[in-house]
Amino acid sequence: MFGWFKRKKKTEENSHEAARSLRQRLRERLSRTRDTLVNGIDRIFFARGSFDQGLLDDLEDLLITADLGVSTTHDILDHLKAAPADETDTPEGIRHIIRARILSYLDHVDNGGGETAGDEFLPRVIMVLGVNGVGKTTTIGKLAHKFV
Repeated sequence: MFGWFKRKKKTEENSHEAARSLRQRLRERLSRTRDTLVNGIDRIFFARGSFDQGLLDDLEDLLITADLGVSTTHDILDHLKAAPADETDTPEGIRHIIRARILSYLDHVDNGGGETAGDEFLPRVIMVLGVNGVGKTTTIGKLAHKFV
């Protein structure tokens, strides 16, 4: 009658999940965000066929939806507009420009000293990016639990 109060037995699948590292699980779950962004650029490019204002508008929607923010999105689009035409005539070229610009933001980030001796962590800021609905809040909660 009160079977739902009983503790569930650990299954092999649960123990396998616990054995995987946090980094592996994060990588798997964040791959959805990466795939959405990369596939979105391909879809937009092939729907439009050429680098024009309509493509830029669609890219703007995609980047904002990917939680990059308005100012970052506009900066990336400005770099795309300034790029030579031969670099923006393929989805790979557009992805390369967007990737390079995002990496330039991350290159200027200081990690705050990283880990110290004895598994203690200094205060730090962790930037979490992702499309709506891919588990950013859950991931942030898991990271916070790990660093407590």
